[in-house]
Amino acid sequence: MTRSVWRVLLAAALVVSTATLAFAQATTQINGVVKDSAGGVIPGATVVVTNTTTGATFEAVTGANGSYTIPALQAGTYTVTATLAGFKTAQVNNVRLALGAPSTVDMTLEVGQLTDVVN
Repeated sequence: MTRSVWRVLLAAALVVSTATLAFAQATTQINGVVKDSAGGVIPGATVVVTNTTTGATFEAVTGANGSYTIPALQAGTYTVTATLAGFKTAQVNNVRLALGAPSTVDMTLEVGQLTDVVN
């Protein structure tokens, strides 16, 4: 009976590791750095990634070094938007993602109102 338990556990571990590997290859990510017009990094900016086909949105906040990462995205076309009070909204359209190929989208925020959009 002990052998059969070990076989079941081994089979379950193999299934889980295979599924995890398949999931990792079936997604991609967007990362980047948000800076101001003088080149300084901007912590605390909200970055929203929107799938232009499905409308699904994913959000991150930049860290102390201005960087952000949005993992586990499906392949497709996205719009990336960065906002922070006191700055114009920055937007990058038509970011195309392929499976397993991360994309870097660095953005620059200019001083102004959130309602002003810089493409």
